[in-house]
Amino acid sequence: MEMERAKSAEPVVSPDARMAVDKSAERPYAPSFVDRITDWVRRLPIPSWLFYLGLSLALVLLYSGAKWIVGSYPVGTFFPFHVLGVLTSVYAIALLHYLDHEAQNALDDFRATIHINDAEYRLLSYRFTTLPVLPTIIAAAIGGLYGLSSLLYLSPQESQIYKEFTSPLAVPLDLTFLVLGYAGGGVLIYHSVRQLRMVSRIYTDHAYVDLFNLHPMYALSRLAASTAVGLAILVYAWLYVNLSVGNGTGLPATHLIEPVVFTVIVIFIFILPLMGAHRLLHKEKVKAKGESSQLLKTTIAELHHRCEAGDFAEVDAINKTLDALQKEQTILDKISTWPWQPETLRGVVTAILLPIMVWIITHLLNQIWVF
Repeated sequence: MEMERAKSAEPVVSPDARMAVDKSAERPYAPSFVDRITDWVRRLPIPSWLFYLGLSLALVLLYSGAKWIVGSYPVGTFFPFHVLGVLTSVYAIALLHYLDHEAQNALDDFRATIHINDAEYRLLSYRFTTLPVLPTIIAAAIGGLYGLSSLLYLSPQESQIYKEFTSPLAVPLDLTFLVLGYAGGGVLIYHSVRQLRMVSRIYTDHAYVDLFNLHPMYALSRLAASTAVGLAILVYAWLYVNLSVGNGTGLPATHLIEPVVFTVIVIFIFILPLMGAHRLLHKEKVKAKGESSQLLKTTIAELHHRCEAGDFAEVDAINKTLDALQKEQTILDKISTWPWQPETLRGVVTAILLPIMVWIITHLLNQIWVF
């Protein structure tokens, strides 16, 4: 009776209340302003890429139109530095949108190797594709302040080269778009570092390694590759624009430091998150080869024992076992411990090295032509 009264005194939790609790558990923090923007874009009745393209064209025309009005350059022409400055902020948001979509797809493909329940998986998915509010604001602020300081400290020569501060009307637009571009870059860097750190943790904390079914292990490497290539596009676009704008104008070499630094970052962005998976695969491969070697040793000992005893009845079967074990070791030797497919690596290497090679060849040809 006492137990029945105690049970009847317990509060009754409705299904809606339980769902609300589960919902709050799956969303441990509010989404950042970037996630709110991309969620809003996803709900539009048009493809997301079309929205970002239309926004880019509208902003380029707005900025260039203001420059045409004040006479910074002829009407109908576009200045590459200003066009890329406008596009950077939109590209950063669009790339984040794409990378979160890819991250969810990669995590779904990786699901078979993760030993967690559905609620834990939904929580992991939310953290993997959603930025927290305060760190995102801080990243944007740091990027924006850095861009503002770089613009405010331009020398008169550099202002002329970049066509900045050409009139009172142009100053607000110059400041706004450059700050927005650097703020987008700051958020993009934070997003990439955070998401790819989670890639490393997912591999090391949750992955079950099967050397003979590595396809799920490749899923997250595709995300790392997409991030690296997406950043490389932006880096090389700025490198090209800075070189073209500064060609023959005495532009300081320090303006090329940022692209060089970011190129190094792009390389590490692809490799570092996958080191944990590499160690796991290497450990599993060493273990499998050790077990195979032990069986091989035991089988050879058995062969010697039978030969010494003059028992040759099972020698043929033992030889077949030895052949099978040797084939197993050959198969194990060929298994790569890097969690990417060859075409993924080729794509990243091409995206990073091809623009550099093209620039070097073009530079050499120009030198020969001038000579």
